[in-house]
Amino acid sequence: MKSFIQSLLLGGGSVASVLIDGALNYNSMLRDLVGSYSMGDRAITENPNFYPRLVGTDNQWGMGRLKLSMFPTYMMRTDSFTVSSTTPVRSRIFTNGMQPNRKFVKCVFLQDEDMSSKSSSDQVSRVRLRLIVVERPPEQAGQTCPSQPAHTNGPIVEDDSLDIKKMVAAMTTDLGLGYPQPNPGKPELANSCLYIEHTPLHVTPQAITTHTFCYQSEVRDDQGI
Repeated sequence: MKSFIQSLLLGGGSVASVLIDGALNYNSMLRDLVGSYSMGDRAITENPNFYPRLVGTDNQWGMGRLKLSMFPTYMMRTDSFTVSSTTPVRSRIFTNGMQPNRKFVKCVFLQDEDMSSKSSSDQVSRVRLRLIVVERPPEQAGQTCPSQPAHTNGPIVEDDSLDIKKMVAAMTTDLGLGYPQPNPGKPELANSCLYIEHTPLHVTPQAITTHTFCYQSEVRDDQGI
């Protein structure tokens, strides 16, 4: 299992200010921390300057290098899961979906679990994170999205890793042109409704709290603003 310090790795970005600012409020600290994670550029060990990852974290770079980011539209939510939790929890990310000219969306996740009372044989809980894209026609752009997805047949970006940190990202095809082929962009993303899904695959008796931060932007997180 990664150490606590490794779990905070931002690839060089300091989290000290977040920890100090939130020292008097544990949940607030974790929410601030997951917000900091969202500013990582998704760099990977093999080539940190090119081809950022779209799912998960890197063993050495974590969420990537900390970069200045703009969050014109964002959402933060906190959920709790117990040992009896088995049902996926889906929620709308943005009330009006992807806004005009927004081309990139990313969600980062941090799992909070009490380790103090675990025995050597205890496991760590596991939650699957999914980004669900529900396409809609251009004339519906800017309208209120349903609170729950009409279907789950559209593009889905999924992180079901064992890490307590998770990340899912999607972009339009024009932003994907900067990547090696095949283009990872999703033509359905423009004007779409977006939902985040948390599925408790395994929750230990200690129970867990999860913090998820999502935002949409005109540019990728590895680009300049």
